[in-house]
Amino acid sequence: MTLDDFVRFGRAQKYFRTLGHRPPPAAVKAIEIALRTELPDSYRELVLEHGFVRWFGVSIFGIDPDEEESTVVRTLEERANLSDSQSFACMPERGNFIAEIFGGGFCFLYGNNSDRAGQVAAHAPDDEYREVQYWRSIEDYFEFVAVRSKNWVSVGAQGSDV
Repeated sequence: MTLDDFVRFGRAQKYFRTLGHRPPPAAVKAIEIALRTELPDSYRELVLEHGFVRWFGVSIFGIDPDEEESTVVRTLEERANLSDSQSFACMPERGNFIAEIFGGGFCFLYGNNSDRAGQVAAHAPDDEYREVQYWRSIEDYFEFVAVRSKNWVSVGAQGSDV
C-alpha cells in the first residue's frame, strides 16, 4: 500500500490526526543525525508530508512537538529502557521506532544504512522483546495496519450481545 493510499484510508478513520502542517526539510536530517540512521524513502515522505499519522488504535511515529508521536523521543527512550533490561537480547541500532504494539512492544523500521534496509520488525514484550514478525517494507506494514484497522467494531454497533 502506498503512503498516499495509507493516508487516504486513515483520513476515513475515527480520530485521524497528523502534525497539521509540513515540517521543515531539515527536520528529517535532524532525525537521522539524532538516531544515526538513514530513513527509507517512504517513511521520509510520511514525515515530510504529515509529521506523523494517527487514528483510533493506530500510530506511526514521526515528528510531533508534543513528543507523544515523536520517533526520536520514543526511539531514544526505548533504547535506554531496553539496554538496561536483562531480558532484551539485541536492540537494533540502525533505524527507529515507528509504532507501539502488543501492549508495550514496538515496531522498528530499519534504516537504509542497515543490512535490513526498509524492513519493519515487530518486537513483543511477552517474548522478551524478540522479533516476532516482520514486513519487507513499510508499504507492506501500511497494508497490514489498514487491514487490521478494518476489523475494528465499535462497542454496541452490533446490538447488545457484546
